[in-house]
Amino acid sequence: MTIHILLTREHNRIARFLHNLNPGWNGERLFQEARKIVIAHIQHITYNEWLPTLFSEDVVSIVLKHKIFQGNFFFQVFMSCQ
Repeated sequence: MTIHILLTREHNRIARFLHNLNPGWNGERLFQEARKIVIAHIQHITYNEWLPTLFSEDVVSIVLKHKIFQGNFFFQVFMSCQ
């Protein structure tokens, strides 16, 4: 729950910042642009902080090289590297 609250507040902070930069944008545009930025933050944390801790460097480099992030790919790669 804490991460959700943190990311929600970050989204709102970014939306306010974007509104100051682009006062002509409507609420939906501000929401979607802030959403994209927060998603990028989540992806960065996931692929640069969390996955390297969970998996070996070999597995992470294979996943990032092939850019395949769907289904059970992580499990299949993990099992093939054993």
